[in-house]
Amino acid sequence: MNTAQGNILITGASTGIGKATALHLDRLGFRVFAGIRRETDAAILTEAASSGLVPVILDVTIDQTIAEVLDQVS
Repeated sequence: MNTAQGNILITGASTGIGKATALHLDRLGFRVFAGIRRETDAAILTEAASSGLVPVILDVTIDQTIAEVLDQVS
């Protein structure tokens, strides 16, 4: 039984290290909020992950998206 708990926000989860990290932590049982910039990336992540991974639209250069994701993660 996996006992991992908590919420984690990963930025840049569309590709590369960010994606690999988000999927790894999801497999460990964490609730992962995966920051992506395109809906197509959300679909790809959703197919590869459990229901504990939540894709969120996040552009770290736009204050509004940061605030929206903060509300969602909280």
